Amino acid sequence: GCGASGGPPGGDQLFRLISFIMKSGTLSPSVTVRTLDNINVTGSPMNITTDGLINYFVIPDPIAGSTDERLRVTITAPNDFITLEVSTAGGVQTGLPDYPTIDASGCSAVSTITSCNASAEVYKRRLNITVPK
Repeated sequence: GCGASGGPPGGDQLFRLISFIMKSGTLSPSVTVRTLDNINVTGSPMNITTDGLINYFVIPDPIAGSTDERLRVTITAPNDFITLEVSTAGGVQTGLPDYPTIDASGCSAVSTITSCNASAEVYKRRLNITVPK
């Protein structure tokens, strides 16, 4: 998971906002926020603007229907190289959690494809990294 939005019921919310700033790229990426028990968080998915301004995703407290409010943030980039700055704000902590996990995947093919699950010959790469703060 990429963050945590809440602790035990009645506890302080760790993060109230996730911030996204597009640093480079010309096409708008999409961000989906789900809990680890696979509940879509209200406001997700959202498109990130390419104007360099901060895009805030508000984390509700509590997250309706969730029993595990740790968050999985999925960034889907269009056919473009992008640089996106991601952080958190509000609540009792700011910045990324102590041990965020970066899980990225991508693919390429000789012919035009619209998905990494295409039946064409596709080269896929996936990285999964847990980084201490």
